[in-house]
Amino acid sequence: METELLVERTEATALVIFNRPERRNAMTVAMWRRLPSLLADLVADPTVRVIVFRGAGTVAFGAGADITEFQEHRATAAQARQYNHLVGQAIEAIATCPKPTLAMIYGYCIGGACELAIACDLRLAATTAEFAIPAARLGISISLADLRRLVALVGPAGAKEILLTGRRIPAERALAMGLVNAVYPPAELEAATLALAREIAENAPLALRWAKEAINLLLTDPAFSSLPDPEGYVASLFDTADYQEGVRAFLEKRRPRFTGR
Repeated sequence: METELLVERTEATALVIFNRPERRNAMTVAMWRRLPSLLADLVADPTVRVIVFRGAGTVAFGAGADITEFQEHRATAAQARQYNHLVGQAIEAIATCPKPTLAMIYGYCIGGACELAIACDLRLAATTAEFAIPAARLGISISLADLRRLVALVGPAGAKEILLTGRRIPAERALAMGLVNAVYPPAELEAATLALAREIAENAPLALRWAKEAINLLLTDPAFSSLPDPEGYVASLFDTADYQEGVRAFLEKRRPRFTGR
């Protein structure tokens, strides 16, 4: 299984690679189980500023959950509940990751892989990419957390189109719906994704973390009623060393050297 989930480093970016090209990078139970701890390791590594997910090769980001395991792990409602909990933990680990996450999407992005990509902060796709959540064709559903994230991206009508039809959506349509942020020719996708990762990595880590946390909170608590001191929450970054460094760098007309403190 260690070879089915690979991590490669380039500068401040870690690439997490779903490495099952012979199965269009379909996710096994072991891969879903490993993802949260793998992410925790990358979050704990101060040299990693951005995490990029991709499938091995250019045929598929991922074909979703490996359907050959369904009879063993999803044959009954009780088994499905355990399986869904496992997958939910993995996807939630991505959705709540404090570091920026990007999905680099070639080819097929289907089912659970599409839900995983939706949990990332940004999605960049090749013109050859195709997206689908064919749950209705299998007689199953997606989780309520995945549904909330899908609706937040494409709205109720877009979510109904995706879930009620189960059809494959080409990259340009996905861009128009808001499912992806940008579309590139396949030969340009990797360079564009890594360039965006570098651009994000140059910003203050604590400010990035705050922005992610605040946006995620907005989706579940639009009134921010769970915050005991909203004004203090907004002002909290002014007490950081990164804020002081950002101001000095601006006045000195140089690039800031943020440390995440």
